[in-house]
Amino acid sequence: MDKKEEPHNAAQKKWVIFRYFNALKYNKDQSLEEKLQDIRYCTRVNLGMFVIAVILTILNFTRI
Repeated sequence: MDKKEEPHNAAQKKWVIFRYFNALKYNKDQSLEEKLQDIRYCTRVNLGMFVIAVILTILNFTRI
């Protein structure tokens, strides 16, 4: 992460969706470890969204 990009990214760190799409971007100069961290983060976000969708579906079927 460059020093120039620091204020912009620091403001967006609390928003999961911005961090998710930044992790999906392809960066040539990214190391293998950084790519693996991005893949792990995106996997966690996807699993979280899947769990929320399942919970909402169950609640919809039970009409709570």
